[in-house]
Amino acid sequence: MFKCPKCGYQSEVAGNCPTDNEVLVEELGTEQESNVTPPTADESIPTGEESKPTEE
Repeated sequence: MFKCPKCGYQSEVAGNCPTDNEVLVEELGTEQESNVTPPTADESIPTGEESKPTEE
């Protein structure tokens, strides 16, 4: 997510704000977002299905 530092406009893509032509800055996800699916947590959380082979 990209956000205008002046007016708070948010965009899915990088670029300039249509309102005040400020360069949009990339928002690094909030704590909640970044903790939802970290790449390593998926493998370390026991799901009960670990007896099934993941690679065939």
